[in-house]
Amino acid sequence: MAVHPKTTETNVRLPSCAFEALTAVMARHGTSRDATVRRLLAEHVERQEQTGPDDRLTHVSTALRYPPPPRWRKDPRQDRPLRLRAGADLLERARAVSLVLPGQYQRAFRDYQSRALTDAVMTAIAVAEPFTDGFLDGLLPLLHHRAAHNLWRLATAGLCTGPERALLEAAVAVRETTSGTPETALDPDTQHLLAVAKVLEKDVAWHSPARFQVAANIARELLTGPQSEANERLLQEDGEDWDDLYLDTLYADEAVGPTCSGDC
Repeated sequence: MAVHPKTTETNVRLPSCAFEALTAVMARHGTSRDATVRRLLAEHVERQEQTGPDDRLTHVSTALRYPPPPRWRKDPRQDRPLRLRAGADLLERARAVSLVLPGQYQRAFRDYQSRALTDAVMTAIAVAEPFTDGFLDGLLPLLHHRAAHNLWRLATAGLCTGPERALLEAAVAVRETTSGTPETALDPDTQHLLAVAKVLEKDVAWHSPARFQVAANIARELLTGPQSEANERLLQEDGEDWDDLYLDTLYADEAVGPTCSGDC
């Protein structure tokens, strides 16, 4: 079948549980897979575009990079390809309203590669038909973008390098002693320190399987059980309780802080 000139064909990779949910939606509406995906994606994009960037939704799997890419070339994959045939404009809009973690880019190597289109499809399906599997079971499935970003910030704090920690601790001390002082009134070295800390905290980060494992460990603590929605609000509201949680994670001893379980 010929593809319309204005239609783009691409693929995303999803866990089997998402395919099962998609099949349920197809059966409910009596539509083909292509048509169902296009409709869900279009509805998702419209909802996201009508919402502020911090309040848009993402699927928890995006923040945890699940399923993970195979570590070695011959390792089996935990996901399956889903063909997308949709207008190029719709796909671009879907990417624009999806979650991208600090340090990730559309064209990057392995853990640094964003999965914006995958996030859009996963979130669109989950809104229409919730799904889970052995890894996702119990986790709050949908997060607001700011909450997902702050979950990642906790993971980065939990695995700070020595130089990163020293810089962030220096920034914390400066903020405490200069509270209420306009940043422009500070000396150039202090302004530079705070600028670097801000970039490190919110804009860039190194990625690795270990950091995603730590993010999953923190998600298991905060985003499961009866307090999951309240904890998601804590991450989303970015207030004093969040600041305390972040500092506790940053300063936690290895023996009691977020740890990496398994082969990291």
